[in-house]
Amino acid sequence: MVRGVAIMPKYLIVLKEKSDLTFLNDYDISNIEVHLDVIVFGSMTKDESHRLANHKMIESIEEDGGDSVDAVDYKTHETSYGFDMMGIGKFHDEGLTGQGMKVAILDTGIQKHTNLKIEGGINVYDSSKAWNENLANVHGTTVAGILNAQGKDGGLLGIIPDAKLYCVRIDDGTGPINTTTWSSQIAGISWAVENSMDAVNCSFSSRIDSKARKTAFKIASDAGIAIFCSAGNNQPSGDTTSNTSRYPAKYPFTYANANIRSDKTRYPSSCIGHGLNFSNGGVRARTTTASKFSTDVSSAHANSTGTSLASPSTLGIFILYKQKYGENKDKIIQRMVVNAERLGDPYWYGAGLPKYPTKNYLNVQVRG
Repeated sequence: MVRGVAIMPKYLIVLKEKSDLTFLNDYDISNIEVHLDVIVFGSMTKDESHRLANHKMIESIEEDGGDSVDAVDYKTHETSYGFDMMGIGKFHDEGLTGQGMKVAILDTGIQKHTNLKIEGGINVYDSSKAWNENLANVHGTTVAGILNAQGKDGGLLGIIPDAKLYCVRIDDGTGPINTTTWSSQIAGISWAVENSMDAVNCSFSSRIDSKARKTAFKIASDAGIAIFCSAGNNQPSGDTTSNTSRYPAKYPFTYANANIRSDKTRYPSSCIGHGLNFSNGGVRARTTTASKFSTDVSSAHANSTGTSLASPSTLGIFILYKQKYGENKDKIIQRMVVNAERLGDPYWYGAGLPKYPTKNYLNVQVRG
């Protein structure tokens, strides 16, 4: 259950010498961590810290703080409305931009781009071609920009520009995203497990499921990978009741994302149904795109629409939560649910819009 209590500040405690820490049980301290045998981190009230400071084993005690860094002023860059609605700038102000996190995009490949920084990739559909060779679709490049746009020259900035982003190409190179095969998806998710990805984006969908793919995705989830999926853009015009959410978004171990406008209302084509987890901005979202496929490097940007853009937006804030808290994916999703802005019926919106955390959580149960 969530309790409306303030998060207690963290204190840094230095012991006079290595010691049995059972004496700390006499104080109201939570989230205790021990480092280098004589440094203890703990959350407590200021009054309790003053009481603890008088103990004979305490060398010093101080509230956690930080140093300023000579960082980029992210506020001078162009951002998407999903970026702004989620409060991503608050993470960036704390120096959290995805450093040390590994993310894979299972998609149509990513064109090299002046405003992207791709760590590497693989073509699991056709190993004879590179992940960025002979592309026939802009889809993967648009997904990448939501996460990875570098803000070059004050331009578009992604949610996690400093995460290590990998391209896992899963299409047959003919154009439409629907030409991806289940076997390439399985090969792609297998690569993600073998290479210890923190999260994977899957902006593709189908009405039909595969038992083999479901098994592969479950293995990846059990390995600790957070799998974010687009709910689909197939809701019939005027139909606000039919459950049309698609696979792999429908799996109980993936995180399905619906599409909302900048006023936080549902976009009509966004699929609805049981199992939606979050909603995010994907209506004319500003992002990178491929230019002419014959060129080696693109510098183009465009506005794109679809749950395909909502999904990486939610993945991006998940990565920032993980960087901030250092917890496993289930606990991070719990925090995201608790802090999400409720937008309406979960059948349309899931838990709502994920946002910068302002609430703590206790024993929250998340149900699909």
